[in-house]
Amino acid sequence: MDNLFQMWWPVACVVLADVIYQVCAKKISSGTDPLAALGVTYLVSAAVCAGLYYGMGGMDLLADMSHARLAAAGIGFAVTGLEVGCVYMYKAGWAMNVGFILYTAMIVAALLVVGAVLYGEAVSFTAMAGLIITSSGMYMIVRGA
Repeated sequence: MDNLFQMWWPVACVVLADVIYQVCAKKISSGTDPLAALGVTYLVSAAVCAGLYYGMGGMDLLADMSHARLAAAGIGFAVTGLEVGCVYMYKAGWAMNVGFILYTAMIVAALLVVGAVLYGEAVSFTAMAGLIITSSGMYMIVRGA
């Protein structure tokens, strides 16, 4: 049971957080400067991360941060790109249920290629069939929007 919980609580966390994220991103996209609002987002995120760090037994945040690899900065740039893109996607008028599906499906396709090229992951017939079906569905959803 512990292993099952360890496998699925992060998935539940991502799903819940992403639903909250999408709703808030849609609200940010109208009525306020998106970049200023994202600045508030990062301040709150830094405070939450610091609280979690100490709450989970961390002792010296600055010392531990000094050991962070360049990939941590890469994630910072990537997260900024995700958030700016998402907020401006909604600002441009994309519906939540269409825009999210579109970019998520495109991410799946890109990661299939990245996994194969950079990490030597196998691309099965089933994965390719799924990609074709997903692309077809994505086309129908966007065309119907």
